[in-house]
Amino acid sequence: MKNELISLIDQLFLESYSSYFEKINTFANTNEKVSYREVSLCDLIERYPNCNLSFIAQMQEVSNSAVTQQINSLIKKGYVEKTHLEEDKRNKGLNITPKYKFLITKANQKIFGKFYEALTEEEKLALFSILKKARNNIDIV
Repeated sequence: MKNELISLIDQLFLESYSSYFEKINTFANTNEKVSYREVSLCDLIERYPNCNLSFIAQMQEVSNSAVTQQINSLIKKGYVEKTHLEEDKRNKGLNITPKYKFLITKANQKIFGKFYEALTEEEKLALFSILKKARNNIDIV
């Protein structure tokens, strides 16, 4: 029973995660839809403002050329921009744009707003505690 429950929880997480990315794209224009990989890249760029392509490639454990293609796609969609670094004008840093922030904020408000409305205060506190524990233990791996 214990392994069956863990399997069901894993399946539910994956389905929820997949559904989340599908919902994000309902808020994007047709030619500006984002993939899971692109959202992951934008999240990384948001966590490390002014990072460069090599840093992203290293963090994603992929080649520079693979990252370059994905970043160029995000730039074309208007979700990422390259900016000159103040300390070294020859190099450019990557940053997410207000357009991407707006897309994610709008999507999160709609997606999570409905979810949170369905929870009692007690359930919200329990969820917070569980997610905090999960985050702390994920960092250990």
